[in-house]
Amino acid sequence: MIPPDIYNLINNVLDEVSDECNEEEIYEGYLLKYEGWSNLCFEYGWNNIDENVDGEIDDYFYKHAEEQSHLIIEEDWKPRLAKRFYNFIDGGYYKSGLYGITWALFKKDGF
Repeated sequence: MIPPDIYNLINNVLDEVSDECNEEEIYEGYLLKYEGWSNLCFEYGWNNIDENVDGEIDDYFYKHAEEQSHLIIEEDWKPRLAKRFYNFIDGGYYKSGLYGITWALFKKDGF
């Protein structure tokens, strides 16, 4: 479980993210990794959706970003940060920014 003060720090950072990718130490030993989704993340989607459909395009992008968030964390971030001695605490999809944000909190071994 994430301590309330750490959870507040996470929300404060994610509320400011648009389509940036970054990782930052938000508290001693705690690393927050995030990637904001933008329309540039959806090259396949733009080529395969009728651009005349306003709401449905956005719905598609939000849904795709949310579905991919779990895979990004599991298949990319967790293994990469484990090599740097960080343990996964929590993460997922945060509906903010352009099309949402994939985020994960890690804690360094020994803290």
